[in-house]
Amino acid sequence: MKFNEKLQFLRKEKHLSQEALADMLNVSRQSVSKWESGQAYPEMEKLVALCKIFNCKLDDLTNDEVDENEILKKKNHFDIVVSTIVDFINDSINAIKNMSFREIVRLTIEMILVIICLAIIKIPAGYINDAVQELLFNFGRVGHFLANVFESIVNLAAVIFVILVLFYSFKKRCTDRFSKINTNEEVIVKMNEKEVKKEEVREAKSDSLESFTYVVLILVKIFVGFISIPALFTFISLCFGFGMSIVMLLEGILYFFIPLGILGCLMLNIIYLDIVIRFIASKKISAKNILITFGLSILMFVLATSIGAKEIANTKYLSDIPEKYTSSLTTKEEIYDMQDDLMVHGNIIEYVPDESLSDKVKVEISYYDKYTSAKIEKVEKNIFAEEIHLNNDQIKSFIKLVKETFREKKLFDYSELFNIKIRITTSSSNISKIEENINKGYVEEMEYEMNSIEKQLEEQEIAYDNLQEENEKLQEENQELRSKLDTYNETLKSLTE
Repeated sequence: MKFNEKLQFLRKEKHLSQEALADMLNVSRQSVSKWESGQAYPEMEKLVALCKIFNCKLDDLTNDEVDENEILKKKNHFDIVVSTIVDFINDSINAIKNMSFREIVRLTIEMILVIICLAIIKIPAGYINDAVQELLFNFGRVGHFLANVFESIVNLAAVIFVILVLFYSFKKRCTDRFSKINTNEEVIVKMNEKEVKKEEVREAKSDSLESFTYVVLILVKIFVGFISIPALFTFISLCFGFGMSIVMLLEGILYFFIPLGILGCLMLNIIYLDIVIRFIASKKISAKNILITFGLSILMFVLATSIGAKEIANTKYLSDIPEKYTSSLTTKEEIYDMQDDLMVHGNIIEYVPDESLSDKVKVEISYYDKYTSAKIEKVEKNIFAEEIHLNNDQIKSFIKLVKETFREKKLFDYSELFNIKIRITTSSSNISKIEENINKGYVEEMEYEMNSIEKQLEEQEIAYDNLQEENEKLQEENQELRSKLDTYNETLKSLTE
């Protein structure tokens, strides 16, 4: 591979324009263009500078037998990484040694401004982090685990981000400027003293402004990337939802508006992520592609709305469970002795008077055993109708039922399949006692909660009083110390006089 081809490849691989490379070498853009076209060849000094810029050896750059792949492989070697770090440290030390006191103060102020900007960015980033963690906490143990993992990742990313920003700011302001001064040393020597001073002032102002502007731009990009993390999770969720909607179509659940609507949302999400990624990567944003994608997303929404209106209109919503799904209704029955303080716990309780059961209570529960399980249990004065954990067969049966009803487009309240109905059969007087006990239990529970709240308030008031007492003691001690200080000042004045 010829030198001019390697030069062009390495320049593009480092994302440099011909003008940017020319500025780094203190030559014209036309010179770089002639080197890349093969019309001219750089001097030895410029070749050495090119090797430093592209982090490669002189032989690799000038030897036509070495291609670009071999150069990239050699650039990944550990010794080159170590050499780069050592060069950076040496350049930093030399740059600080050659800086004036004014430049050192300016550099320190710029680093402080960068730290302040990082602290400001941390405020909204902290709110986003708390919101994501609060959302994950709603998913039980798995959510707590994911929240801890997310917090660890965010903290690690924040540390790395701060280090990189400070590193780049220092490099851009200090070592890069020192390297540029060294490259331009021969040209500066040839200038007269007046021109040198003007150039130094212009360059210092330009470098300072460019460095600070670039750091601010990097901070903005990182902040935009951080607040776009929810959009990335949204993209993953939409992809999963679109896949599920396609599975629904393959299962015969013909609701076409669902994948169309998700596809429209997915396109808008892709537009946002594309803009963010191109902004962060400093690449040109294609307005044409964005407009085309946005137009297609609007078309998807229009189709989803029109088709969805027709499909929803053709869907029936039943008030009761269809008869073919009620065949699995199961009933269990238990008889207990009546107690004066007997209580029954359940969501749906029906009372049936039967005067023949004056000292007994018959408890019946009914449920759909194909979709749920339940049992009757008595603990002291309490009767419970407890739901047993679902097994795999019941889950499969419920999924099958949902598929069938969606295929037929006949929907109903599926929660009815999991309700456990309790029927209490006993005498009228016993029913009154049970209802009275239940109401009494509710009152006792509310009183217990009220007492616990009052206890918490009392503890907080005591703690508040203790803090006030401590505050008063501290104020008294503070006053005593001030009095002693005034006494010492007066004594010191009398001694000096």
